[in-house]
Formats: sequence, structure tokens, C-alpha cells
Amino acid sequence: MDKQDFLFVYDKELRNRIIDSGEKYITTAHAVSSLKRFWLFYKSENVASIADEYLDEKKMEKVAI
Repeated sequence: MDKQDFLFVYDKELRNRIIDSGEKYITTAHAVSSLKRFWLFYKSENVASIADEYLDEKKMEKVAI
């Protein structure tokens, strides 16, 4: 397993969507450099799909502004 097998989630809305889909995070911690909290998920197809959809929505919101 490599870092690419995991998803570090810093956004609470994205975290909630992933958890609501039935996925569980591996651990939560604070980034050393920024002290921002993150949740670590195994990057399953489901998690990757939810993250991609979420990022697409965020991009569309910026375009609409």
C-alpha cells in the first residue's frame, strides 16, 4: 500500500458524504504543518467516486459565481 491508496479529507462536508455512504475512516489527526484536522479513508471505488463528484460540484459552484 502506498499513499495513493488513501484519501486525506480536510473538508467536513466531504467527510460527511463519505461517512453517510457507509464508509468508515481509518483515523483522524492534525496535519503537522498546518494543524488542520483531517480524516484518512481507504480510497475504495466508492470513496473515490464521492470525492470526484464533490470536487466537480465545487468547481461548478465557482464557475457559477
